[in-house]
Amino acid sequence: MLGCGEDSQRSSNAHWEPLSQEQQSSDPQIQRYRSLGSTGITVSDVTFGAGALNDAGVVRYAFDRGVTLFDTAALYGAGVSEDIIGRALQGVRDQVCIITKQGFSRRRPPSRSMISNILEASLRKLRSDHVDGLFIHSMEEMDALENDDVLESFARFKQDGKVRFTGFSTHSERKTLAECVKPRYEAVVDVIMLRYNHMEGEAIESLIAAVRAKGIGTIAMKTLAGGQHGRLERFVNERTSYPQAAIGWVLANSHIDCAVLSMDTYSLVDSYVAASGRQPTRSDAALLRRYRNAVDHTYCRVTCTACESSCPYNVAISDVMRFNMYFEDYRQRRKATDSYAALAGERKPLPCRTCSGYCTEACPYGLPVQQRLLRTHELLEV
Repeated sequence: MLGCGEDSQRSSNAHWEPLSQEQQSSDPQIQRYRSLGSTGITVSDVTFGAGALNDAGVVRYAFDRGVTLFDTAALYGAGVSEDIIGRALQGVRDQVCIITKQGFSRRRPPSRSMISNILEASLRKLRSDHVDGLFIHSMEEMDALENDDVLESFARFKQDGKVRFTGFSTHSERKTLAECVKPRYEAVVDVIMLRYNHMEGEAIESLIAAVRAKGIGTIAMKTLAGGQHGRLERFVNERTSYPQAAIGWVLANSHIDCAVLSMDTYSLVDSYVAASGRQPTRSDAALLRRYRNAVDHTYCRVTCTACESSCPYNVAISDVMRFNMYFEDYRQRRKATDSYAALAGERKPLPCRTCSGYCTEACPYGLPVQQRLLRTHELLEV
């Protein structure tokens, strides 16, 4: 089980050497590879997210462009995502890093047999005897890491060679990043996947630095800050340059190992791969400022929790706003509806119909939070 890394075929093959500027412009290729924390694994700085995947050809196209990390989950596309990744990467499995994730519900704590069965199903779909990374999916509280069945299962998978490293993805960075560096978690938290972008990333940079100081790998997600450039008239002629500027901003932080982006079309692969190795420029900074000004009163900084503490009904405001982003900005409609369906009924915004709008009053950015919550319910309730 070689997996990806500095000794893999990719690193020694001349095909993967940096290309000239002329070649880059017509045939984007990954330009930089980075170590993933203390795992001993080297990955491309721009990596493949399979949350909205339906075409195996896009996966192989990304691989041919030099992408070496592919992120999926047991829940993505009801398992179809893992199957597509597995089919696409047959024959090159030892040259790539594959991460999959398992989602655990508080209402139904996972058992060892459940965790094992999910992993075995993932391995069958991925057509592999191991995954490089196994994550707890969307861990917003620390309860999953307090579960002995989770901890012992993850440790056993490592011992058996079925998993090389473990960790979690999170949308509650302020809470989970502060906690995960504690000694009791060091055996299970090797790598984390967190939201980080130019609109709200600076608020958690000290937490990210503390995580990296522990040797924990960092994968940035939600790097395009909502990705609303495609719907803004003034950005119509800059649809490729905005993503590249936004990704470049993320990767300029030395505490971030790589960025993961959902790639479901060939053109998106080219657009995102073109950001690899990019050094931010003054024009990039100006473009990002224009974007911030354009979406300032529409983009929900979900790392901000000011509205949630104001809600008397305990509505999962940040989660619902994130699902709205999946649906309206990212056009990942199945992922949005599946995520909303999995949300506990008592956390959905039903009470918002008769509420006076405490969340809207509390929002420091002037977003119509209550209105957005009700619209999301109408869009996603099946």
